[in-house]
Formats: sequence, C-alpha cells, structure tokens
Amino acid sequence: MVLKSTELTDILLTIENRGRFALEVVDAVVNAVGAERTAIRFSPDGAFQGMADENPVKTWSYLTAQLQKNHPSLAYLHFIEARANIMSDSAEVEDTLEPFREIWKGPFISSSGFSNATETAADIAERTNDLISYGRAFIANPDLPERLRNGWELNKYDRSTFYSNEAAGYTDYPFYNQIKNN
Repeated sequence: MVLKSTELTDILLTIENRGRFALEVVDAVVNAVGAERTAIRFSPDGAFQGMADENPVKTWSYLTAQLQKNHPSLAYLHFIEARANIMSDSAEVEDTLEPFREIWKGPFISSSGFSNATETAADIAERTNDLISYGRAFIANPDLPERLRNGWELNKYDRSTFYSNEAAGYTDYPFYNQIKNN
C-alpha cells in the first residue's frame, strides 16, 4: 500500500502522534527517577518555530488526560497561560487553562507574565488553588515573596542583562527595605 503525501501528513498530525514523544519522555523519566520527582511544562498557546496548534484544547487535554491516567502522582504540571491574555487591559481575564485543571488532579502551576500582573496572579491562585510561577520578577526582586505579601512595588527587570556572565542584573537588584531606607 502506497500512501499519498496528504494521507501521510494527516496520519502524522493526529493528536496521539503529536503527543507521543512527550508521553514517552515522561514515561522514561518516571521509570528512571520516579513520578514524584518528575514534572513537565506545557505551553498550549506557544507558536515558537511554527509549533502553533490549531486546536490546543484538544491536543493538550489529550496529553493531560494521558498523564492523569498513567502518572497521576507526577510532582506537578506547569502550564503557561497565554501572555496576551494576562496582559490585556480587560477587567475579565479569560481562563484558558481551566480545561486542563479539570483533568489534572495533582499540583498545577500557572505561569505567564505575572511579573507585571501580580493582582491577576493572586486572583488566579485564590480562585483555582494553583501555584503561581514568577520568573523574571524573581530575578529583579530578591525579596519577591515579601513584596507580594505586603503589596510593595516590584523592581523592574532589565532584559538586556539576562544570560550574561556578569553580576549586573542578577545579584545587584535592591531589596525593598534598601530602597525604602535610601
């Protein structure tokens, strides 16, 4: 039997085939170190290097359901919310991760631009019981938990200093009390 190229493309692009690599990697890591020491990060709205998904809810729900079925004791699933959604001026933030939260019963981490939307992050954490991930904000705020707890202003991060071999931009950001006392 000889397949036409369009038939082969349709076969290769099934959700099961798209998810197979990730699921096999998780299986291998779980077998090597245990489920409780294994986690995975997903970006359903990611489009890096042409990886945009025409039906992200279907694809990522499939992956989440397979992980729930086969490895329900993973350390956590880490999902990246669409950054444009978090950073919108709208008072209502659409919860694009809800379909995955409904499937996954273990620890769930939400991430996406929360460095500039701390109130939105707090609302999501309160409403969903998610853990919230802060990346760039932690670099610029060595006392981030205290700043969030007290509603203190955050230092702005300097992207131009990322990935350098210098201390500038990593160890020179001031603590809130240093700013307040100056």
